[in-house]
Amino acid sequence: MLLDHPHIRRIHFRERPNGPSGITQKLIVETSLPVPEDGRIEPGSLLEELHNNLQKLVLSGFFEFSEIEILPYREEESAFAA
Repeated sequence: MLLDHPHIRRIHFRERPNGPSGITQKLIVETSLPVPEDGRIEPGSLLEELHNNLQKLVLSGFFEFSEIEILPYREEESAFAA
């Protein structure tokens, strides 16, 4: 679902300490869809559909991440580009 989704361009994880209880893992998804700067997701949009599908993964408990963040995809220039 994640790797072959047409609007997902990059996926990575971020970890942060969560006090004595351990580590919180966040799934970071970069998408080709427009992501509003104010964070509001338009009801019925493709972004809402993507968000809802990702939330299902979080709630399933199958994966170790407990949070998601959807960011706009920004193509990075290679450090080796001439």
